[in-house]
Amino acid sequence: MAKILIGTYEATIYPEAEGYTGAISLGFDPDGKRQRLKRKGRTKTAVKDKLIKAVKDLEAGITASENYTVRDAVNDWLDKGLKDRSERTVTKLRILADRHVIPKLGKAKLHRLRADDVDEWLDELASELSTRTLRDVHSIVKRAIRQAQARDLVLRNVAELVTTPRAPTGGPARRSPGSRRRRCSRPQNPPTSTPTWCSASPPASGPRRLARCAGITSSPGCPAPSPGDR
Repeated sequence: MAKILIGTYEATIYPEAEGYTGAISLGFDPDGKRQRLKRKGRTKTAVKDKLIKAVKDLEAGITASENYTVRDAVNDWLDKGLKDRSERTVTKLRILADRHVIPKLGKAKLHRLRADDVDEWLDELASELSTRTLRDVHSIVKRAIRQAQARDLVLRNVAELVTTPRAPTGGPARRSPGSRRRRCSRPQNPPTSTPTWCSASPPASGPRRLARCAGITSSPGCPAPSPGDR
């Protein structure tokens, strides 16, 4: 068992399973239980590098586990960060997160997430979602990481460094969950007379005329009615 000093912390590295484990003593908690920070790797060098990074995080006040993921951050934000929002809003955001955030970014370790990862994820979604929905899902990640920052779980919010892309013009319109369908409005004062119809291409003349345009004189392709038509 090798003992090394990392900053002001004493660490040990020892073989375990098919690799090595490094541990740093953090003293004792209020109940008298010993606290240790552990990192694992295939080689001693890899473990030492992880311990050095862990000490830097400790000195910066970061307390998150190495295995804390984007999924964990998003779920924590949905559970704790929306207490002043309506149930409908929370449901909508959870649906967006479950459909577009967690399947693509959820497994990523939060402390390893890069701005490039967020950029690539948004660019991929740009061909599927509207610009408004892209802003919504990007906002979910930014706000989830912002809450993690406030709880000393991560140092930087890399999602804040990324610009939300615009959906390509001419693409299919997408509705975000919870949006209302637009309906065609009917005239407030519908005509009281019996509806009439008009053939788009009526015969030029003859007794078997198809155009019946009683009372209509300005419709395209519809000739003015003559006395014989009435």
